[in-house]
Amino acid sequence: MAFFNGASTVTVIVTAPAEKTALVTLESVKSLLAISNDEQDPALTILISQASSLLVRRLGRPLALQGYAERLRIHRHGQGINLSNGPIVSIQSIIVEGQPWTGPLDEMDVSRNLARICAPGLACWRGWPAQHYPHEVTVSYTAGYLVPGMDDPGTSSGMLSGKPLPLPDDIAGACLSTVCSLYHSAGRDQAIKSESEQGVGNTVYQALDPLAGSVPPDALAVIDNLPLASDGPI
Repeated sequence: MAFFNGASTVTVIVTAPAEKTALVTLESVKSLLAISNDEQDPALTILISQASSLLVRRLGRPLALQGYAERLRIHRHGQGINLSNGPIVSIQSIIVEGQPWTGPLDEMDVSRNLARICAPGLACWRGWPAQHYPHEVTVSYTAGYLVPGMDDPGTSSGMLSGKPLPLPDDIAGACLSTVCSLYHSAGRDQAIKSESEQGVGNTVYQALDPLAGSVPPDALAVIDNLPLASDGPI
């Protein structure tokens, strides 16, 4: 749910689902784990999907590039709105109380990473503020990153055009770390914190946050540092 100066999200519809959702490739995982054969490929593919889902669930929104239609209810006059998904790649349309808002909308009006629209023209438009509250605004937009294996659609046109960026290395690294955590914890009693083996020594296992599942602390630090404006205080 997105709030900013009295705006709340009513519905978010995925209009163009992501064609890929895995955040890392099988090859990158095998390289990190020093696995040269293909015997574990099916199991590793499952772990990649699981790790990607864990990070997305922790973040609370998708990371892969998708199209959205988000309907918001404006409760009082404000300077703009926050969207529920980011980073914003392009904005196709903005509808206020059933009427199209035609702009102008430029880079100075939008924080792509925070998914915030603060267009002065929008705030001063005759339909905003409305004569009555609440009133509704629908924003059609594209947000997210290019994940491995996803076709690059190029520059998207619209009220605000843009070209999607590849998934940042730190997020991919967080997913790799999570895959490794899942791989090494498979079949191990999670209550065991350390083990001793004669001739080898002691093995101490990394303590995990029980609320985060198998997401290790280094991966949590990356994901928890990806807020949107809508994640902040009302």
